[in-house]
Amino acid sequence: MRNEENPPSSQQPAHTDTPILDIPSDVSSVSSSFLDEDQGGDTRTVSSYTYYSTWSSNFTRSNLEGPGRLLGNLYSRAGRVLEKNYYRLKNREVIKAYEDTVAVLRSGGIHGMIGSDDQQEHEKACEILLTCALSYDVRVQLDTFNLIGYLFITWPARFPSAFKRVFERENGLVDLVTFSWKRQSVEYTFEWLYWYKYASRCLKISTSGQSAFIQAISQFEGATERSLGFKHFEALLLSCNDKADLAFSVDLFHEHWNLRGIEEYVRSNGLGDLALVSCAIAFINRWERYFNPPGEDVALPLRVTVSLHFLYGIARSTRYLKSVELEEPSEYNALLEMWAHVFKLHHFLRSFQFFASSQAAYPLSLKSWRDFCTESLPDLKHEKLLRILLHLEVTYGALMSRQFPAEGGSLIDREANPTEHQFSLYRDDFDPDHNSDSEDGST
Repeated sequence: MRNEENPPSSQQPAHTDTPILDIPSDVSSVSSSFLDEDQGGDTRTVSSYTYYSTWSSNFTRSNLEGPGRLLGNLYSRAGRVLEKNYYRLKNREVIKAYEDTVAVLRSGGIHGMIGSDDQQEHEKACEILLTCALSYDVRVQLDTFNLIGYLFITWPARFPSAFKRVFERENGLVDLVTFSWKRQSVEYTFEWLYWYKYASRCLKISTSGQSAFIQAISQFEGATERSLGFKHFEALLLSCNDKADLAFSVDLFHEHWNLRGIEEYVRSNGLGDLALVSCAIAFINRWERYFNPPGEDVALPLRVTVSLHFLYGIARSTRYLKSVELEEPSEYNALLEMWAHVFKLHHFLRSFQFFASSQAAYPLSLKSWRDFCTESLPDLKHEKLLRILLHLEVTYGALMSRQFPAEGGSLIDREANPTEHQFSLYRDDFDPDHNSDSEDGST
């Protein structure tokens, strides 16, 4: 073996500025068999080696790859193959787990998880929903957002609590999680955006702690479909802070209101009651959402009977107001404000194409605004009020028609184009007390 302090000229490195690796002096004093053998018994202190030293077993003297280098290359290639196969296997496992998760979502299995008494099952359901919400398939995302909204309304105490525990355990931030659901390169539909915001708000409410609104909606836990009178919704309506809260309240009305109780509520609180006004605005907001993107099919929850019976309840409550109550300026102004909301609801219902087929069940709302007001306030004592209410059509009619055009085939469209639609719009056998605030109002 050559002394590496004075290599032959043919072995000199091509670059004179090659960095020198200094070996500390204490290294030379270390007695080791492999060091002595490599130096052929020469134990003189080796002061430095260049990076181009040729004594390594990776190369032979003829600069051919030695067995060390060959073995290293073999191990390197084997490692790359092993790593590639490992990641391929992990990808398969991830894909399989994702497919199983989506299968649970679409099979309805999450309903059973949330409906059980096991909190771990509740949390597992939330984790499945979070996984599906992150999907690159927008259809899977939309189904997930819909289900989050449905479960939030159906289990308003259990479901938010489960999500809160999941986020606390994982130290997750709701805003970051929901932000990751939406990708900048994708152009989403109005329907997707609506349910994305809805589901995001569900998670936000679930993890925000005990607010007046979350306490109000938790009171609906365990309530059966259409089992509650209007009075039960007062705390909920009064706790709404924005349109998103009002949207939740509409869905709770759709699910639980028994279509009764407005007359009694008005007698106790008056037409200017804040909860009553909030309810009217909530219904109008939902209808505006439906009509806002013209030409786009939007699957929003619309239960026509809920808006109808709210409209009927206000009309009947006004009919039984005493003359002295109408002379009070505050009560009178509140009445006009409420009836402005009634006019807008009436316009939306008659602009809704599907509602045109409901004439047998709800003939009063099939009529024009004039006929609706006249039949709602038949007494002569309401003659002055009736004239004012009829003027609402002049005030709001053109604006509503311009902002929210009627659907083709709707009642308003049929009236505007009578020759295209040959059927009777009106019926004379309608009982105004039927399906309104009566005991059997369950339509």
